[in-house]
Amino acid sequence: MRQSDLQVNFFEVPLPDKPFGLWIRSLSQSEILNPFERLWESDSHGIRSAVLVAPKADTSTYTEKNIAYMNMPPFLVQALLEQGLKVALVETGKDIDQTLTSFVAFDTSDTISTDETFLVLRKGVQFHSDYISSERRHTFGFFASLKVRLKFTIDLSDPVLTEAAKRREIYIDDGAQHLKRTLMDVDSRTSTALLYDQQSGLTRDVELCNIRVPVTRLILAKYCELLGKPRGLPSQLIHKAQEASFRVTPSGSKNRSWLKSELAFVRAWLLRASPSGRLTFQLPNTHLDVYLFPEPATARFTEK
Repeated sequence: MRQSDLQVNFFEVPLPDKPFGLWIRSLSQSEILNPFERLWESDSHGIRSAVLVAPKADTSTYTEKNIAYMNMPPFLVQALLEQGLKVALVETGKDIDQTLTSFVAFDTSDTISTDETFLVLRKGVQFHSDYISSERRHTFGFFASLKVRLKFTIDLSDPVLTEAAKRREIYIDDGAQHLKRTLMDVDSRTSTALLYDQQSGLTRDVELCNIRVPVTRLILAKYCELLGKPRGLPSQLIHKAQEASFRVTPSGSKNRSWLKSELAFVRAWLLRASPSGRLTFQLPNTHLDVYLFPEPATARFTEK
């Protein structure tokens, strides 16, 4: 019988078994959630509750209940961990890009020039809160992976970028929500953009400071075309991002050891962010400190 160990990109957050405060308010059947809440439904009694998962100064409309994490639905624990870690990283100067199911944290020291003033390349770590189950017990933590993104150094106050991004999808990122919308127009006088929601069919004005224009191939190609840049420039810039993510070599061939290089980057990033050897953070609206272990988990395989 032969055993082999394999490191995986799962980083554990050890949780105490003792109960801690969870802020909850009752919901009627027709009432909707606020952006900083999650729904907890009782299967047996049909009771709907809103659970506060993001830091909030005013908890006057909530009731605090002490509950151990093993008695909560896993998705609630995941949400609390995600919000707590995100707040801690922001407090240490990290820049956060939110997605629907995860977030990416960037350190300014990992910003790389692209030789084009309108674009930089950023290397960061994507955190996806999750858990691993063994013998009916959940181990919570984060799957962490390298994320490389090109970022515009300009915003929609630049009329050329506005023209390149029109009728394309952009993001609303104001801390409480992360929404994808279609850009219709920009009003430079009010520093707002008119955005269209395909699901509801409605439009609304959003301040430019809350809008992020993604560097997609189509937007980048159009922007370079409007500036009169060489036709091959967008592909060269995208290749730089692929090279920085260890997926390809400078010559363009596939890098067969990219997984090993990626895990080494994530470990080094976490160690830099953990001055005491552990990345400590607080669960939202509690006094409970937890920590993200900076070493990845190990999976053991047994072959007969």
